[in-house]
Amino acid sequence: MKVNPSKRCVYGKDMVMNMWRRIPGGVMCLAIIGVLFGYIGSKMGVSAMLNTIMHTAHDLLLNTCFYLMSICVLTGALGKIFAEFGVVDLIEKLLRPLMRPFPSSTCRAWHHWVLCSRF
Repeated sequence: MKVNPSKRCVYGKDMVMNMWRRIPGGVMCLAIIGVLFGYIGSKMGVSAMLNTIMHTAHDLLLNTCFYLMSICVLTGALGKIFAEFGVVDLIEKLLRPLMRPFPSSTCRAWHHWVLCSRF
């Protein structure tokens, strides 16, 4: 009578590895996050921990949003001034010689598609 190697009893290292394969990744993530916040909450108190997290998130959100909004407002105003006084036209005239399309790139792409595609 032959023994199927996949049906053998596993002990030791194989048993631990088999157990880790069967646990979904989401459960492991929740366990690690729970242990991390549980440890921090036990050291500094749950109320103080949540208060610190909320204040940090609020401060970061407000500062980031207002900073980005101010950059957008200043950039828009500068762009309108440049458009009004012809700076955009000047830059366009200076960069126009560099903005030509490459005539052979379309041909190369078409030939590559024809040669490499399988009908």
